[in-house]
Amino acid sequence: MTIATTTAALDPPTPDGHWYTALHPALVDVIGDFAGTELSTLDGDALVELVLRDLSRIESPSMLHGVYLVEQVLRKLLDAKSNFEITFFEDRRWIPAARPGFKADQGAAWRLLFRSVVIAHLQRANIVPIYMFDSVNDAQWIAYLDSRKPYYILTEDGSGLETSSEDRTDMELLDAGRSMWMESMWMHLNRGMSVALMSDDMFKDGKLVSFVFHTSRAEPGEAAEHETVLNKSLAILNANAENLQISSFAEIKASDEEGDSMSYVAALLKQMTSTLTPLQTDMAKVFLLHSVTLGSVPLEARSQPLAALPLTKIASDALESFIDLACSEALKTTSQSPGSFITSVDERLFRAILMEILDTLSKGSGDVKAIFADVPGIEKAEATWKTVSGKESVWDLARLVEAREATAVRSAGQSSGSVRPLALLPYSQSFLESYLPKLPADTSMEKDTPFFEAAYIPNYETSHWHVAKPLPVVNKPAKLPSLATRFPPKPQRAAGRARKAEQRQASFIQKYASSLTGASGRVMRPKTIVVQPKKHVASAKARPATPVEDDTAPKGKGKGSGKSTPVLSKKDAIIAANKEKMVAAEKDSANKRWKLLREKIEKMTSIDLAVQELERAMAEDRHTSAKALIEEQKLFKAMFLLNKWATYCVSPSNKEDPATPERKEEGMPVLVQIFSICTGLIASKDATKATVEEARRILKTVALNRTDEEEGEDESKPKASRSDRKKQKEAEKEAEKAAKADSKSKDKKGKSSSKSSKKEEAPVVEEEDAPLSFKFAYPRGVASQSWLRCPHNLTTFQLLHYGTHMDRTMGSAPDPRVDFEPDQWQREVLDTIDRDESVFVVAPTSAGKTFIAFYAIEKVLRESDNGVVVYVAPTKALVNQIAAEISARFSKSYQYAGITTWAVHTRDYRIHEPLKCQVLITVPHILQILMMQPDVAHQWTPRLKRIIFDEIHSISSLEGGLIWEQNLILAPCPIVALSATVGNPGEFADWLKGISAAKGHELKTITHKHRYSDLRKFVYAPHEKAPKFSGLTNKGGSTSLRHLHPIAALSLGSAQIPDDMHLEPFECLQLLDAMQFEKGDLAVLPAKLTPETYFGGLAVIKKSDVIQYQQELKDVLQEWMALPGSRTPSGAFGRVLKRLSSDIDTSLAKMSSIKSSGPQIGIEYALENVMTLCHDLHRNGKLPAILFNYSRHHVEALALRIFEELVAAETEFKTTDAQWLKKVEAWKVWKLAEVARKAAMEKTARASARGEDDGPGEDAEGDAGWQASFDPTAPLPQFSFVGKSYMSAYEIEKDIDSLQWHGVAAELCDALRRGVGVHHAGMNLRYRQTVERYFRAGQLRVVVATGTLALGINMPASTSVFTEDSIFLTALEYRQAAGRAGRRGFDLLGSVVFFGMPLGKVYRLLASRLPDLSGHFPLSTTLVLRLHQLLSEEKSRPVGEEMMKSLLSLNKISLGNPAAKLEVLHHLRFSIDYLRRFGLLSEAGQPVNLSGLTQHLYWAEPMNLNFAFLLNSGVLAEVIKNGDAELNLLTCLAHLFGRRRLPANLNQFRAEIIKRSPSKVFMEPLPTRVVEVLKQHNALVFQVMESYIHHYVATLEKEDVVELPLSRQSFQKSLPADSAQSPMLRRLAKRALPYKARSPFVALSGLDDAFTSIEDLSRTLRAGVTLQTTVVPLVSDLVDERIVLDAHIVDFYKHGQFQPLIIANGIRPGDVWQMLNDFRLIVSALRVSLEVLLKAHKKAELVRLKREEEEEEVVDDAEDAEDDKDGDDEEEVKGEDLEATPKWSPPVVIEPEYRDKRLWDVYNVLCRIQRVFGEKLEAMNA
Repeated sequence: MTIATTTAALDPPTPDGHWYTALHPALVDVIGDFAGTELSTLDGDALVELVLRDLSRIESPSMLHGVYLVEQVLRKLLDAKSNFEITFFEDRRWIPAARPGFKADQGAAWRLLFRSVVIAHLQRANIVPIYMFDSVNDAQWIAYLDSRKPYYILTEDGSGLETSSEDRTDMELLDAGRSMWMESMWMHLNRGMSVALMSDDMFKDGKLVSFVFHTSRAEPGEAAEHETVLNKSLAILNANAENLQISSFAEIKASDEEGDSMSYVAALLKQMTSTLTPLQTDMAKVFLLHSVTLGSVPLEARSQPLAALPLTKIASDALESFIDLACSEALKTTSQSPGSFITSVDERLFRAILMEILDTLSKGSGDVKAIFADVPGIEKAEATWKTVSGKESVWDLARLVEAREATAVRSAGQSSGSVRPLALLPYSQSFLESYLPKLPADTSMEKDTPFFEAAYIPNYETSHWHVAKPLPVVNKPAKLPSLATRFPPKPQRAAGRARKAEQRQASFIQKYASSLTGASGRVMRPKTIVVQPKKHVASAKARPATPVEDDTAPKGKGKGSGKSTPVLSKKDAIIAANKEKMVAAEKDSANKRWKLLREKIEKMTSIDLAVQELERAMAEDRHTSAKALIEEQKLFKAMFLLNKWATYCVSPSNKEDPATPERKEEGMPVLVQIFSICTGLIASKDATKATVEEARRILKTVALNRTDEEEGEDESKPKASRSDRKKQKEAEKEAEKAAKADSKSKDKKGKSSSKSSKKEEAPVVEEEDAPLSFKFAYPRGVASQSWLRCPHNLTTFQLLHYGTHMDRTMGSAPDPRVDFEPDQWQREVLDTIDRDESVFVVAPTSAGKTFIAFYAIEKVLRESDNGVVVYVAPTKALVNQIAAEISARFSKSYQYAGITTWAVHTRDYRIHEPLKCQVLITVPHILQILMMQPDVAHQWTPRLKRIIFDEIHSISSLEGGLIWEQNLILAPCPIVALSATVGNPGEFADWLKGISAAKGHELKTITHKHRYSDLRKFVYAPHEKAPKFSGLTNKGGSTSLRHLHPIAALSLGSAQIPDDMHLEPFECLQLLDAMQFEKGDLAVLPAKLTPETYFGGLAVIKKSDVIQYQQELKDVLQEWMALPGSRTPSGAFGRVLKRLSSDIDTSLAKMSSIKSSGPQIGIEYALENVMTLCHDLHRNGKLPAILFNYSRHHVEALALRIFEELVAAETEFKTTDAQWLKKVEAWKVWKLAEVARKAAMEKTARASARGEDDGPGEDAEGDAGWQASFDPTAPLPQFSFVGKSYMSAYEIEKDIDSLQWHGVAAELCDALRRGVGVHHAGMNLRYRQTVERYFRAGQLRVVVATGTLALGINMPASTSVFTEDSIFLTALEYRQAAGRAGRRGFDLLGSVVFFGMPLGKVYRLLASRLPDLSGHFPLSTTLVLRLHQLLSEEKSRPVGEEMMKSLLSLNKISLGNPAAKLEVLHHLRFSIDYLRRFGLLSEAGQPVNLSGLTQHLYWAEPMNLNFAFLLNSGVLAEVIKNGDAELNLLTCLAHLFGRRRLPANLNQFRAEIIKRSPSKVFMEPLPTRVVEVLKQHNALVFQVMESYIHHYVATLEKEDVVELPLSRQSFQKSLPADSAQSPMLRRLAKRALPYKARSPFVALSGLDDAFTSIEDLSRTLRAGVTLQTTVVPLVSDLVDERIVLDAHIVDFYKHGQFQPLIIANGIRPGDVWQMLNDFRLIVSALRVSLEVLLKAHKKAELVRLKREEEEEEVVDDAEDAEDDKDGDDEEEVKGEDLEATPKWSPPVVIEPEYRDKRLWDVYNVLCRIQRVFGEKLEAMNA
């Protein structure tokens, strides 16, 4: 099978390594944002190197400790949902020995042995598959890649290698090691496998976060050169280990059982005896004794300090030589018993036992044998030693006595002593004290006085991050008259400006809303909402499932006639009579129109024209009350279609011969229409008997009727169908009874007349036996009626050709709550919302989720004028759309002025007042700001009735996901959670249920798996080079779109068929045929799956029937996949795949044969062929289309290429086409004549005015022909993708002119005129919204966009195209983007086209299952502080208490987080202690000092806390006094808030990168003084967290048995207190290191509870304890010199250019502005925070000086003036662009005597930075 894959290669390596610097990797969540569940491979040698680096810090580490670290990494990978296999390369076996900074023989044998032990251990554990290959160029490795197809490899790039030595050999080893890893990495990329880097900090919050080098960023190169460099590097590394006394490695094989420890050690020592000295022979005896003892020593007794043995220098050297020799010999014997070494050898225990023996021997009379008494198995030691040496006793250790140092003193060990936890500072918040664990507090402790100690500074979120205009407060206190009110600054002008701005925005929203459509495709009309307290809608259970006839309504002929007719009032009778006359008149008019239309059509000679005219007329009359007439018109259409079908049933060359089957296949679309019309007529309630009978005859004529079909009930249908009909009838009867009872009840109350009159509005029932108004004419051009038969049987025809027309309903039934017939799952959602319960809905795009949110909104609007519903969307684009949609859907009047139905609040802008609306559309951050703001929370938060979280899967995102999770936990009301892409809905639903239950709400999960319209997949694969584009042609012609069967994607090796891999009916048939061909003895295909058998009882197959059928078919295929050898090319499943993919493979092979200038993938190929693709889509009716690309730069390039080719082709046409030139020439002649005519007319008019009228001249009125409307410069239809639109040309031109005035590029505006648009987050907001409007209106038919458009934006297309591979094109992104295709109400089928993409990636996208959602630990330090802010205010305290209750009562605080409730409480208590020590929280739990600033920057945690610490220390004020103040402060801010990590390896190429760019690229280090302060902060945090761990561990039960994290191999940690112990065990236990918090496996290397860092804590804690490092307010990276950061912030501040940041800094073009703007927002937020502090200080000074009353008015005036000024600035932004950069305002004016000198200088420097940075950014934005 030929597969077009990315042979992503790179340029040949140059001495400066250019190929590496050009890759520009992305730091991403590898699983969540890149790979998902795709198979990957883990480089085992890189894993060993990672662990060895950790162990290198320890002298004589334990081998079991190393194995534990290996398993810990693998366990974390599995917990992160990584799907991986492990590979080792044997040409790297010497790599552990060749470590720079170590001598060649220094521990080399131990490290080599460790690698072998790890491999043997993992093979024995058999949890993760292990593969061994010779090298990265091994043919078996390449075969593995071809068969298993791993998506990426987790490996090294050499950046982990480092040495402080300047020795030449060490430097050579360092260079060779880095080169080896980098060249191996090149080989992986060259073979189409992406690379993710392994590092010791790659796990964050349970996620794998790493640099990913994607194959799409690679460039072609020569593999031979890289292979040469790789081999040379390996040779250098291997040569370094040649002096080791190791002749060969044993072959490592897995063994099911461990060997006997004593036998293993005996075999090992026997190989060593020939080379041992007499002294080493005694050491070998002790080695044997230690091995015998090891099995009975618990782990806590093995945590021995490294014994300082009392040996002479010669004896010490002999001991070290003995240990190295043992490791060397073990390398040769590892295969005998793979698990034996770690269970038989413990170097530290060996040294400890040797110490005890030496101590015993030194006493002279000491009996060594006696101290080993009661050691199990010790009696065998003597006999075992005899087998080793054949002489001497194992107890004869005389030579050790001679080797003992006479003056040696016994070592007391290396224990650092017991760790004393930090005492807690006093804390007495009344509410929380009852929840927190009772821990000791030291009331006598004196804490340092904070630099910024002050009274509580209220810094509520009254000002948003970067919009200085204050948030409206519910009860804002009235101010006294001020200077501003005495002398108003022209209020009329300000009011007028505000009114105009609001009017312009409202007008635009109205335009935007007018383009939105409902599920049926109709333009929405606003619904007027009237409050109906507590009576919104009755429960669904009380509602009939189907419409119910009112017994009081007049009945016509038929079986539904009532027994009695109620008497109508005179008024109602008149109304009814008038309406009956109107209906009769309308019916008569419709009949007349129908007669005229019929006569007109019957005269037409063209069938196609007749059908078109009939369809046009039917569309105009679709609302008529003459329903039976409409059905008759459909039958009339079927008559013409039947005659057209007849043309396909005769031979084109000879009318006397029947057509071939191929000819009939061409006419299948016509037959599909006939079948659809006839089956619809038969099922219609409005059709007459004559119409139904004729429809049956038509089906019989074309042989698409059931052979056993009869009129009336068909007893041959399956029982299930009969049962369904029976249930439906019963439901109808019950509904009818309920309606009758209700009607009678109303009659008694005198209300029946009103209801009866309403029923009179229904049209009169048509006569069922009315004859046809026309004579049905059957085809006459066929010799035999049998020729009209369909070539397929009824079932096959429907599966092959009728799939897109099948009934898609899933238990649909009328429901008065909505204006469409909802499916069963949708009615369940409505019921849940009506019960005021929370609901979590998972349904694919186009399934019908949209109405859920709007129904919930309508319910709140109807209940009261006070309730609030919040709609939370992940992007601003979706916020804007939802606002417009709500504006278009709902209209409501309020009693009080100022209240609006809806409002928008994002971080950039607001529309209406957020606190004075009922529906707030916002982003997660703003919702949290409002809920956590004390002066808002006490009134606004209790009004919340429901919060709607759209695209809820955003909770899993690395950036911003934490806020989603916190909002879900803190939400005080029922929620609606919506998503189409959740991989683990069950797990996520359980977590949501726990959250809802904590607040007393029920939550129901509703999952629907099926789209409304199917998606058909295509690969763009032309068989010949496309001709030069010369204009759009009509439909038809050949296509380069090749159908791709979804099952073919399973060839990548997927173990399971994804749940959401749906097949169309014809694809089911294709799969069945393939399985039928390839079935065998084991691969059995049940006979019931034959379509005729399965669907035989159905006259019309529904989509629900096909869904059930495809599931059974896939279940059988899944069984085939599990058969032995089935996946091989010769296996049954492999043969099925080959058959299904043969067409696409053939097409790609033909495509590869086309001569091309480059590879047939990537952006170059896309740019070259995008016009051809769009033309193909146009010809085949697959427009409108959205072309997705995940690079903003490439998006614009593709759109402009389409535009340029359209213009170029049109220009050529207009300059070369003779007819066009002739037409233009004629127009020019007419134009000249027109000018003359106008002049003559003007002359005549003037003469007439003077009374000299001689009458109109010749041709005075002119010629109003085609020339009058002709514009030679206008785009021609054949060079434009403009579609049919309801928008006028004037309106379009006005919009486009407005966009140009807003600064949109002229090319993009001109592209809109030709139906081509661009959509990505970096575009102008109005332009984006215009593109959305125009696309929905039909003006645009081609839009090129990034993935942001797929996130809920209402832009349904016919086709989704993926134009290039990208690291960001994941399984989740694919499903989101592909879901845009298939417009409900417009398209019966959606298309997905893969264009310029490797087939392997296409298969991955189709076959990958959605990644599981994972959460974050939500209890961050800043959140704790913000909750205290709520608790400290009397008004907001109830809200804060409810939030705290819900947070602390959760059994599972985070999705996927194992933290127990007690652990969470301890974490909370120590977070509080940190805030107390930092001076942010008082003893009473009140936020104090710099807490306001910290809260204001909450989203930047932990950098907000670090910034506050720096500010509090005064170091920032010091920094700006030395050198360039702005640059120094900017560097500090960039380190804190503008961090963009780079791969450490780029440091090797620093000089070359900097030389070719104005950017410095690499961030300068922080000032030394700042580093010192940050280290103090880190030390404080570490102290607090270490104390938290020790306090929490003290509450846990003692561990007796512990397990390795992956293999679950168990070890005894401690022995029962009453167990018998040998003297040796007692001695070992006495000298062992004490520990409680440390993992016992880590303690084996001599580490007790004296932790050294947060990282040490997080990686080495005992089981059952989880340190949530992501919420610890410590950033080690800030003081880690090894971290390489991008200097893009400082670089841009210096040169103010985008291009150098793209080229040298490696930032994606589309991301540059966003990254810089994010930093600008941070600077703005910092400025706002400092201004609050400065103003607070000024007020404090005024109070101190007793002048507050005198000056307060002036302060308020200044604040008011600033608010007004800021408001004006916001209004005066150019063109009302809501996303434009706000204008800079000067610093606040504060008199010198009132300034806070600690802040003033920093504030002024910050203002200058803001101004320069903002001006440069605005200049580039313009």
